[in-house]
Amino acid sequence: MGVVRDPAAVQPPDPRVRLVKGDATRAEDVARVVRGADAAVSAISPRPNARGLPAPSLAANARALIAGLRAAGVKRVLHVGGASSLEVAPGKVLADQPGFPDASKAEAREGRQALSVWRSEAEGLDWTYLSPAEELGPGERTGKYRTTGDRLLTDSAGKSSRSRTTRSRCWTSWSARGTSASASGWRTDVT
Repeated sequence: MGVVRDPAAVQPPDPRVRLVKGDATRAEDVARVVRGADAAVSAISPRPNARGLPAPSLAANARALIAGLRAAGVKRVLHVGGASSLEVAPGKVLADQPGFPDASKAEAREGRQALSVWRSEAEGLDWTYLSPAEELGPGERTGKYRTTGDRLLTDSAGKSSRSRTTRSRCWTSWSARGTSASASGWRTDVT
């Protein structure tokens, strides 16, 4: 099942996905939709959409998920975030580095705020925050992966990239943190 604000205006990504109306920033909508589920996945974008709907707040989404999941008795959640909160060096995150695109800064700030909410307010939930590589583009899926802590994974040339093919086929191509991970967190990188 997929939750969207306007199901009549959206095509499901797969014919097996049923779209239902809901707002992922409202705890009561989250609770209604997830009741009886084993887990929830949140992959909303903090951008306005082409139909003029306003950009949702990722921190508000995190809080609504936390409250809605608790109300529905669902403990597991996967929150898809961005690479901007990954460290490029100890204590230095990607979004704070020189050259980080100005056009991406607001979205990066949203993602970091959401991660902060998960870390500080999601006690009792089994949550995972997934982060992709810095760049997503065309490429072949190899089925290989690497794991790390909160660091941005890079190749021998210092590049952090993931193919869209890998992304669409394998969740382990993302970096992850949360209660599902070890105390220091873990990340995976599929090439």
